[in-house]
Formats: sequence, structure tokens, C-alpha cells
Amino acid sequence: MGLITGSLGKIAYDVMLMASNEFGELYEPFVKGRGASSTMPQKRNPISSELMLACAKGVRQQAGLMLDAMVQDLERATGPWHAEWIAIPESFILSAGALKQARFMLGGLIVDEAAMAKT
Repeated sequence: MGLITGSLGKIAYDVMLMASNEFGELYEPFVKGRGASSTMPQKRNPISSELMLACAKGVRQQAGLMLDAMVQDLERATGPWHAEWIAIPESFILSAGALKQARFMLGGLIVDEAAMAKT
């Protein structure tokens, strides 16, 4: 899950950069009332990308907890393995959220080919 969400985080970060005013090459799908800036109505914030990136960061943190849970006594009799009870469900939830946002965002991604050709 860490590798999957890591890849989704990279995609999200690239989309965020390419959607910035400096590039203007990509735009997330428009949904009324979602991603609009209250102070700059012309601006569209890349909400799906931001959520994907946040989920990817969360899963990376849980991956560290899983690595820590590898240090066990004999037959895993005492408590260290209980950390998995935190890391595994949270990783699944965050991964599912990242995948849902990726499917929505990539399914409706708007590409400005003219802007891309300039860079």
C-alpha cells in the first residue's frame, strides 16, 4: 500500500504543480462549489490532488509503524504486534481514499495542450 499511495502521491504532486498559475497545463475536473477560492473566484484549487497527497503521507507514516512492529518476541506473545491494529486499517482507509480521488481526478483531468507545448 505504501508503494501504491507513494505513486499516487507523486501523480498528485505533479498535477498540483502543472495546475499552478505558473504552468496552467492541467486542471482537475470542475465540481460546483469544490475547490473554489473565496478570495480569488477565478482560482481552482486541486482538491483531489491535495487529498491524494495527504493520504500518501499518512500511509508512509503507517509503513514506519509496521516496520517497527517487526521487532517481536518469540511467537509474538506480547504487545508490539498490536501496533498493526492501528497501521493496517488506517492504511487501507487512506489508500482507498487516495484511489477514489485518483479515479475521479484522472477520469476528468483537463489537459491544456497549448500550454504544455509552450514549456
